Amino acid sequence: MSINMEQKAQPRAATTTRAGLVLGWGVPETLVLGYARARGRPGLLVPDRASALEVLSAGRHRSVFLLAPERDLDFPTVGRLIEQGRAARLPIGLLPLPDDPDEAGRTVRRAERQAAGAGRAYRHRTALYCDFRPEPPSPDPSAHGSGQADAFMARLTDGVEGLVLHSHGNGADFRVGNHVLCLRVGPKAPAPGEPGERFLPCQAGGVCRLDHKTGFVAYHGADAVRARLVVMLSCSAYQPHGGLLGARFQLSQNLMRGEDVAAVVASVRINHGTPQLGVAVDRLLREGASVGEVALRINRLAPADAASYVCLGDPDLTLSRLPTTTPGAATATTPAAPATASAGLRTAPGRDPAAPAARRRSGPTPQGPVDLLFAADLAASQGAVTTADALAAAATDAIRGPATPRFDRHVARMLARAVDDGDRPAWHPLCTSTGERAGPPCPLCGGPTVEEEHASPLYAGYLRRLTRCPTHAVVRDVPAGTASPAGPVPRDIRIDRVTRTVRWNGDGVPGVCAVAAPGAATRTGWARAEDGRCAAPAGDGDVPVLIHVAAGSFAVHRPTPTGAGGGHA
Repeated sequence: MSINMEQKAQPRAATTTRAGLVLGWGVPETLVLGYARARGRPGLLVPDRASALEVLSAGRHRSVFLLAPERDLDFPTVGRLIEQGRAARLPIGLLPLPDDPDEAGRTVRRAERQAAGAGRAYRHRTALYCDFRPEPPSPDPSAHGSGQADAFMARLTDGVEGLVLHSHGNGADFRVGNHVLCLRVGPKAPAPGEPGERFLPCQAGGVCRLDHKTGFVAYHGADAVRARLVVMLSCSAYQPHGGLLGARFQLSQNLMRGEDVAAVVASVRINHGTPQLGVAVDRLLREGASVGEVALRINRLAPADAASYVCLGDPDLTLSRLPTTTPGAATATTPAAPATASAGLRTAPGRDPAAPAARRRSGPTPQGPVDLLFAADLAASQGAVTTADALAAAATDAIRGPATPRFDRHVARMLARAVDDGDRPAWHPLCTSTGERAGPPCPLCGGPTVEEEHASPLYAGYLRRLTRCPTHAVVRDVPAGTASPAGPVPRDIRIDRVTRTVRWNGDGVPGVCAVAAPGAATRTGWARAEDGRCAAPAGDGDVPVLIHVAAGSFAVHRPTPTGAGGGHA
């Protein structure tokens, strides 16, 4: 039923199904389709929660922005949405709407303005704050620890486009060193709580829970948070309906009603994270990740059933492409680009898709965290939990500095174990097919091949390119798009059928190479990529594969046979 309804809605809220979907239930159809038209996306109103979950499970869209009554977004519902997005690798954003139709309309129209980049000016691009250590968590000038709380609050009130706040909190107030962000303070403070509502005692004229503390120098209200995109790495920063705090008594939902904040990423429960998590999230935002992807990425790092982060607002929103101001002068933010098949999702580190190729890559430096993150997802999908955790940690390290090759053998060994499944690469569940074309001749038989392209729905621009032969299955599996290798890669790969030695041009090639033979008793031979040769293990007579891994980036090749009986059949 949901598919038929979407087909009816499309003439009024056109675009393709690979765009982000604006989905709604329990709200006026005009609000759903109005936002969809404004953003150039498909719009769909479904009758209930079950129908919405059915649409999400279909996986037909790049992202989903869900408009629903606040009273319907209770803990069980939000928990299912989180798990659905995590399982489908689907960025999801929520816009809880009040029961009053006029206020609901104002909320949606405000979201439209914010998505179009019609907010205020921001002097600074980003700010990162970690309350759990006195020193900054990274050397970036925008990073602050609790020892720099004064400077952080000055930067925040001055205006930042992207904010990452890693702090203690309860939904209503958050510690910032010797400062406190408190919803009770300032012109945006809610009216005192009434019987039947859920609030803290202080929100109805009672005692403040921090009255006994003597070290705080200032309390700041919601109006002090002059930011467009906010990530709150804190406990219970967003509480679904039925939580300890009602919607109007939460700082996160109060921020969403102002003219600054367009989206908030927040947790629905108690959680913890290291300072490196804040650094990684800050880097994600600055590299072009959407807020929906940020929430998804954090949730995918969590153990099973422990994902807790939600994106409030349009999940496709990103930082503007360029810094918002020149030093000393505030200017308006660059409007966000309209949603397209690639807008709003993460681009690989250091790459502007519009930049010339010469600016994207130089030298043999490994790509960095995106390859390690994809490899971590691959390991998790293969049940290699320890390896997945190690790769995810290495990805966080790579965000802070150059990636290292210390886990290359782990990745190569994992790929070697899957070499018998030649028709389906191990990463197949992590990507979606985006097209195919005629490929080069097969290196084994010289026959025609088909070159397939597969895209990661999680890492924008990350592609894998398969060359498939009808006789020999996959003969080449290489990264492409923004995942293209940084420097030299093995070339002119061949195997001597007599000596079973695999050779390649390894001049300046980083990383390791493994040679794995399908059905081999001794599964894998190893060599440094720069060595240019490796003996293949004894196998069942089939041509082995060469696996090359460098700082998480991997490729798989079937060598061209040479020597006695070699050459194309």
